[in-house]
Amino acid sequence: MEREIYYFGWKIYILASASIFIGLLVFILALQLKLLHNTFGTHIDMIKLICCIIIICAIEIFILIKLFDKNNKRTRLKKDVDYVEPYENRQKAGTQQPDTDYQLDTDYQPDTDYQPDTHYQSSQTESNNNIIVSEKII
Repeated sequence: MEREIYYFGWKIYILASASIFIGLLVFILALQLKLLHNTFGTHIDMIKLICCIIIICAIEIFILIKLFDKNNKRTRLKKDVDYVEPYENRQKAGTQQPDTDYQLDTDYQPDTDYQPDTHYQSSQTESNNNIIVSEKII
């Protein structure tokens, strides 16, 4: 039996990691260029820092939602049951596979001295269904 599996391609994961990397790069660049500092340039303005983090996070979330949309999923068929060779594990463990090359004896003659088993005797029971019953004689 086969079933359908939905998955994202490797390009989606590469684009998502690149997006996160670029977002971190923009944040570090804003810190290095002192865009988040106050007007005197003495220390980081907390309002600018929080607004920058919120804007970068919102853009990253928007990009990741668009990348991991269900329309971008791929499908493939996967087998639920796989055939396994019965002697495959034994060969790996070091044991040998039993002989499968059987030859038929073409000179076989049926036994002519065969006598049916005399320990059982058949008797018929007269009824509506005519049932045959075997009884053992001791």
